[in-house]
Amino acid sequence: MNYFCTMFETPIWLERTELLLDRENLEKLSKLQVLIVGLGGVGSYAAEFIARAGVGHMTIVDGDVVDITNTNRQLPATHETVGQSKAQLMEARLRAINPQMDLQAINQFINPHETIELVNSRAYDYVLDCIDSVTPKLLLIKAAKDKGCKVISSMGAGGKIDPMKIKFADISKTHQCPFAFYIRKRLRKEGVHSGVMAVFSEEPADRESIKETNGLNYKRSFYGTISYIPALFGLNMASWVIRDACDLFEPTPLCIPKMQQKKHREIQVYVVLFIIGIMVSGVTAFPIQTGINILAGYRHHFPAPMEQWILQLQNGINETWFKYPFIAYGTDWLAFAHIMIGVAFIGVYKHPVRNQWVVQWAIICCICVIPTAFICGWIRQIPFFHILIDCSFGVFGLALLLLIKHKITVFKHHIHR
Repeated sequence: MNYFCTMFETPIWLERTELLLDRENLEKLSKLQVLIVGLGGVGSYAAEFIARAGVGHMTIVDGDVVDITNTNRQLPATHETVGQSKAQLMEARLRAINPQMDLQAINQFINPHETIELVNSRAYDYVLDCIDSVTPKLLLIKAAKDKGCKVISSMGAGGKIDPMKIKFADISKTHQCPFAFYIRKRLRKEGVHSGVMAVFSEEPADRESIKETNGLNYKRSFYGTISYIPALFGLNMASWVIRDACDLFEPTPLCIPKMQQKKHREIQVYVVLFIIGIMVSGVTAFPIQTGINILAGYRHHFPAPMEQWILQLQNGINETWFKYPFIAYGTDWLAFAHIMIGVAFIGVYKHPVRNQWVVQWAIICCICVIPTAFICGWIRQIPFFHILIDCSFGVFGLALLLLIKHKITVFKHHIHR
């Protein structure tokens, strides 16, 4: 079954993935163009996890063959595959997982002058840098950034054994990793200061495990490795691609580039303004009788129709509160509802991308204020100017919420592009 047609149908083998991500996100994944360069201990696992998630278009690149020393950590490496092409082995494996995937396997090392051509060969949405050699790594990141692709890069996985120390971070905020330090330094010379997601480990590398090489393939030395650490680097890279494509990835402070922190703070400022506004409007519903009596004292400053209406409100509320004080219980719940809406926005303050649905829900609520005010106001014989005042709460709230939504969209779009 071809599930890349206009009407998307979930393949049976992705049934459980659909239960978790839903059909809309599966369709997004089916349309993704992903480039993975390097199919060693990191890239081979990243490619498999991405394929098993239902990504529809993938290019894998590696010119190396399996060596017996790869067997401790690389997915295609067994005693039976020694000497065989990693790209061809992974191509066969990925096609067996998802026969419908548009898969291109390039069995060669990409020379510096070919990197730009590779990145520009397709409209890649994501580029995964799983290269462990400095020069090709730098060229790939730079080419992908220049093209406008989202990039995630694997830092040093060698010499590490603690899986709990593996983190996501913008390249500018990586630390405790000598390889990442050198990559940051070289990228800055190329004008790339941030905007590259990195997977790295905060664990200091075991320098006793390092070994020098003959310098072939741009590699001068390597660290000892354990089976699961490179695989976990690849797993994290795949998870970022999948979650980011589905708008499910929530960046931690380490993931936010320094230049984007200002945008994050701007979102928080506007969210705080909304929280204060909605909570203050709610709290004022508790002492509604006191409030209307104070307002009535200044009624002479208003036009005659409004003065008469304020006086009518004062008389109605005072009489009702005197004879039927339990009616105020209803406005108490009105106040409570406003306060709880403000509480819901604490989640937006802490994690704006993850909780942007709260903003969208509040936008719908503000839009509904206007027809509700006119319909119910007409039924309850509320003066037109009072209806407009009620509508203004929806209008001002909507304006602030649309601004917050725009800020979150810009923040999410530029954080690693």
